[in-house]
Amino acid sequence: MKPQAILAVEMERMRRMLVNASSARSDATKAIISTALNDPMFPLTFLIRNVMILEAEVNWQRMFLHERRSALLSMLRERCCIFCEIKEWLSLQAKPPRPDADLFASMQKPQENSVYCTHCGGCCEIASGLADFPEKTQFPPIWQKLFGTGLGVNHRFCAFLWELNGKGLSVCSIHEWRPLPCRLFAEEECQNLMEDQDFSALIDQSRVVDACRKLCALLDGR
Repeated sequence: MKPQAILAVEMERMRRMLVNASSARSDATKAIISTALNDPMFPLTFLIRNVMILEAEVNWQRMFLHERRSALLSMLRERCCIFCEIKEWLSLQAKPPRPDADLFASMQKPQENSVYCTHCGGCCEIASGLADFPEKTQFPPIWQKLFGTGLGVNHRFCAFLWELNGKGLSVCSIHEWRPLPCRLFAEEECQNLMEDQDFSALIDQSRVVDACRKLCALLDGR
């Protein structure tokens, strides 16, 4: 079986385990998590890569297993909440309202930088950024602040990064309203990122599979 197919199987197993692990939460939170995790644009691959980044950090290494599990579920809840909030806000921007398939179809098209952009998501794997948005942007002010401060403890990628149909490809959910630093990230910066050994390891599918299996074991209490 090819690595991509193996990863798809492992991710589906992890998705089910995350839903089950969240069953002890309130009905409202449980519904949000289930809705987000079953959405093909929820950034599950990037959540796995998030933990891969954390594993190299001292604070994460010092945690007991139950603390890591608790931290993972907190990250999941926070990520699911912002995902659902953004999706609802985006649906309201469509005049008249359109089905999800139409509303998000444009996200699946290559952006203007597609000559060199492979949608690896590396440029979006930041905890926070300079909240410098274009003038007269209609992007909610509270989310502009969120871009600047980050989603919270242990989050290592942008709150507005989504995934293209579970394929591990990045999608900017606010591309039309994205801040100026994101607009300035160009081919040279991308090339430098591609040459970074740590990032190459992060996108190695075999390593992502291993990370996914470790997270499943963590959720299973092993």
